[in-house]
Amino acid sequence: MKKRGVTDGAQADIFFESELRADFYDPFLMRDMEKACIRIFEAIENKEKIIIYADYDCDGIPGAVILTDLFKLLKVPVEI
Repeated sequence: MKKRGVTDGAQADIFFESELRADFYDPFLMRDMEKACIRIFEAIENKEKIIIYADYDCDGIPGAVILTDLFKLLKVPVEI
């Protein structure tokens, strides 16, 4: 960290925060993302059953876990 000019905790926080955000893309650049979000919010409001489908590859399984954890945090029941 010293080689990069980071000498204290506050600078380290800024360094890691900015690096992390630089690597993220705006998810709303994906086609129909807004429609998907609206539909999920409607399902939650109407207490509809939400089922998460995923394939069994290197991004499908973690994606299903992340969505399941999110809905659990929001106290929204889901099935996998």
